[in-house]
Formats: sequence, C-alpha cells, structure tokens
Amino acid sequence: MLEVEGVSKRFCRSLRRSLRYGVADIAREFQPWRASQTRPALRADEFWALDNVSLTLAPGDALAIVGRNGAGKSTLLRVIAGLLKPDAGRVRSSGRLGAVIELGSGFNATLSGRDNANLVLAWRGVSADARPALVERIEAFAELDEMFDAPLAHYSTGMRARLAYAIAVVPPNDLLVLDEALAVGDIAFQRKCLRFLGEHLDRGGALIFVSHNVYQLQTLCNRGILLDHGRIAFEGTAVEAADRLLDLQSGPAEPIVPATANRTNARVGKVWLDCRANGQPRTGEAADFTLEVALDAPCEAIGSIAVFTDDLSKRITTFLEPQPIALPAGRSTLSCKVPKLPLAAGSYRLRATLADARTLHPVAMFGWEGPGLPVVVEGGDDRISVVLRNAGDLVRTGSVWARES
Repeated sequence: MLEVEGVSKRFCRSLRRSLRYGVADIAREFQPWRASQTRPALRADEFWALDNVSLTLAPGDALAIVGRNGAGKSTLLRVIAGLLKPDAGRVRSSGRLGAVIELGSGFNATLSGRDNANLVLAWRGVSADARPALVERIEAFAELDEMFDAPLAHYSTGMRARLAYAIAVVPPNDLLVLDEALAVGDIAFQRKCLRFLGEHLDRGGALIFVSHNVYQLQTLCNRGILLDHGRIAFEGTAVEAADRLLDLQSGPAEPIVPATANRTNARVGKVWLDCRANGQPRTGEAADFTLEVALDAPCEAIGSIAVFTDDLSKRITTFLEPQPIALPAGRSTLSCKVPKLPLAAGSYRLRATLADARTLHPVAMFGWEGPGLPVVVEGGDDRISVVLRNAGDLVRTGSVWARES
C-alpha cells in the first residue's frame, strides 16, 4: 500500500539563504536535463531532516513512528502525504490517503463547521451529490451538536480537533496518516477514535501513527520505527520501538519521592530480581525479589518493592510484606517470592522501600532518587499474551472461567 524508498529531505537554518535556495531549486525543476538521480549535497546552513529513510506498508499494517522532538517524524508524514517534496528518494502509494498532520490547518475561522467540511470535501474531489451524506456522517462523528453550524472562531481547541479528525477519517480511506491526532480531545472522544481506527484496520486499511503516548501506540500498532536525527535507528514491533525510545530519553520524569522520617540509620544497598528457570524473569513464572539491607540498630520493618513503567510515568503495582519483620543491626537479606510473575512482557523499573512497622514512615529507600533498577520481563508468546500486549495491558492475572448454565 505504501513504499518509501531512500527518502531524504534537507532544510536550511537561515531564512534568507533558504529563500535563495528555494528559488534555485524551482528553477532547476524547469531544467530536467540538469536534474540528478543522486542525492544532492548539503549547502551552507543546511541539515538533513530526513536521511535515507525507507519503509513499506501492507494492508492491515499499523506503523508507529516514535522519536524525540526534532527527530523528523512530522517531516516524514508530510512527505508521505505529498505536502513536501523529498530532495532524494521517492514515495509510492496506492489507494486513498487521509491525513491529520496539523489539526485545523486550512480551515476558515469565519465559516461554520458544516461549511468547512463541504469545502474540504470539494477540495478532495468529492462530488456534489456525495457530499451531503458524508457531511452528515462527519457531523455525527464529531458530536458537535448545534456548534456544527457555528463559526469556527467560536470553537475551542478540542472542538476544532474533533472537526478536523472527523473530516479526515470519515471519508473512505485506505491509508490514514495521523500526527498527534488524539492528543487533543476528551477521553470519551479519544476512545471513540481508537475504536474507529481498530475497525479501519480490521477492514484491511493501513495506518501510520505518530504520538508521544506510548500506550496508545502499543494498543493500535503492530509495527514501529524509531527515528533519531532523521534516520531510522530501530525497526521492530511497536512495543520494542517504544522501549528503544525510552532508552534514548534523558532525565526521565520522576514521581514524587515519599517523605522520609529517618534514613540515616538504615539503607537498602542493593535490589535484584532472579528467576528460578533461566535467570531471566518471565511472565507467569516464579520470580524472587531480593533486598540487601544494612541497619545501625535493630528494628521492626515492612519491606515493599514498587514496579513502574520504564519511563516512570505510572506505578503499576507494589509487592508488599504485610507482616513486620524483626531485623537485627548489621546486614540482612530480605526475599520476596512471587509464584507467578503477573507483569506482561516489557521493560520496567523497580524501587524498594523499608518502612518502620509502627509509623509506616520509610527508614531506607532504593532507587527513588534515581531511575531505579531496570528489569526486562520476557514471555508472552501464546495467543492470549499477544492479545493482552496489543491491548496495552501491563499486568496479566490468573482467572478461571466456567459455564454455569
């Protein structure tokens, strides 16, 4: 459905030079005998926004494109959508393409949502006879009610996002290209859009999705690429691409560190996780968490290990010892045995806390002033695990089902 072959795109940091370069490039377009099949060289103040990018997309594929700000994600989408011409390489696609790259771009603020929908459909070549039915579907999908006939100047940002998204996806499309299209809008509308995209893929459509929400990416997409400085740094599943992106992040967001009472007389020196099978933790198999503790004085304490997502944005679960443990002065080792590790396959971070049994205030902590202990959980090759992972589930729990009648 889509083939991107060796695409490169250069930009200029100087406005004056970029205008001069643009005139020269346009003049060269009218002199095809001067055109070269090779990639042009960089001129003064230029850089590669895209550097030899290649990918293919088949019907039913959902590709997540991740990367840090400035990695070239939006530039690649603009080239695919035909809004930018590459300086080298080519893009070939089949079928109808719908793109949401800049929400609300091209709208007329003095016209109503209905008028803007008609204008966009006319610009796309939809016949006058087919437009009324499509506009009705756009109105129903956007759920703007009476505001659909109000000027866009009175729309909020979320309402503009609803209208732009509905106009882009409601007309029949074979390939959808979305750039942060679900970042704006309430939760109910985001869920509706996710359901619609799932149905689009089930019908054999294809999807390219750019977002900083790694959980939406993992829910929707089966493939992923990581862009870094305009190049494809990694290609694999959406989960793997998201993990590689998190590895590139510097200075991850830290959750609030719990207040501590007295951390001078105790410390957790080390935390590790073992698996009884092959040394690598695996979903559904037994695992042992171990804490190495050093105390200056004996105390009764409660141990806990918190499991976070790899970017530290969400605390998934906590393995807690509910009964106080009498610890002598000196070094001690605490063990937490988990018969069946409930974590889905993926990357996680561990942080440990030793709390006073009477006050429940932390007396020793591990990993809270830094990123914590990185842990990679394997497993999930069976069909159920694949379904849960694609749905974005981070924890797999056991259950027993039976037919009662």
